[in-house]
Amino acid sequence: MNTGELQDRINWAATSVIIMGTFLQGLTGNIVNVAISKLMAVFGTNANDIQWVLTAYMLTQGIVIALAGYLGDKYGYKKTFVFALIVFTLGSFLCGTSFTFSMIIIGRVLQGIGAGIIMPLGMAICFRINPISKIGVVLGVWGIAGMATMAIGPSLGGYLIEAASWRMLFYINVPVGLLAIFMGITLLPETEKNSTSTLDTVGIATICVGLFCLIFALSKGNQMGWGGPVIVAMLFVGIINLLVMIVHELRCPEPVLDMRLFKNKLFTLSTIISSFVQVAMVVVVYLFPLFMQSVLGQTAMQTGLVLLPPALVTAIFMPISGRLFDKYGAMWGW
Repeated sequence: MNTGELQDRINWAATSVIIMGTFLQGLTGNIVNVAISKLMAVFGTNANDIQWVLTAYMLTQGIVIALAGYLGDKYGYKKTFVFALIVFTLGSFLCGTSFTFSMIIIGRVLQGIGAGIIMPLGMAICFRINPISKIGVVLGVWGIAGMATMAIGPSLGGYLIEAASWRMLFYINVPVGLLAIFMGITLLPETEKNSTSTLDTVGIATICVGLFCLIFALSKGNQMGWGGPVIVAMLFVGIINLLVMIVHELRCPEPVLDMRLFKNKLFTLSTIISSFVQVAMVVVVYLFPLFMQSVLGQTAMQTGLVLLPPALVTAIFMPISGRLFDKYGAMWGW
């Protein structure tokens, strides 16, 4: 075995840790969707409140993503990634042991903190340890982990609810998380730390307040009335904070979100398209299981099987698109 082949094996071993972390993050985002009706019955909540099981996770994840780069630069990518796996696994255990609605929301917030670091930092590590000539294949294989969870998550969730308990939806992450933590400590290379990096506190504060207010208003608008003083105030505060964030990030020398990237037309276009795709996917994976179970009377297992085909097709085409990217570049993918 020559030096190049040995380095490839080392790189793929480290990449396997990233793939495992991505699989955990994606599985949690998809396995819980088919359990919404069950959780409503267990905790005695309505459809407006139960959505916080999903919203708390996604909102926390969205906020922490902005911090991931700073934490990786400040403390090292390996250490930060392993820390994220620990927090995520702890959150999964807490969700599984929950006996109140507040407790499961706290667990979901912890899961969101871990997931918000795992996804962007995992991609950054992939770029650091793999040669650019092979990055398309690497990201294609990495993407399979995310799409595989969309394929098996709903079906597995439905099976666990019917054959075991809703708690197993969260307990299943614990042994895999512990294995990923061990592999991360063993296989991931550490990166150089940037001790001079400073935290953009204004940017973080405005992002947190802005996103929380907007998400709260959008989720509670139907329940409290769109013209109600609380909803109007939350919308106003949210929009103002996000506008302040944009202005501040354009002037900040070390922004937590570099808004200058949107000067690149290709980046802006791809971000807009990706955002629409993600919104559509979230709407489907949240509302469709509720429709299938509450309106059509289908079981959680049947709902999961209906969601299986599109996710499988996407997972199959991810490594293919990666090879096409490496061979022909990004332009032909559009």
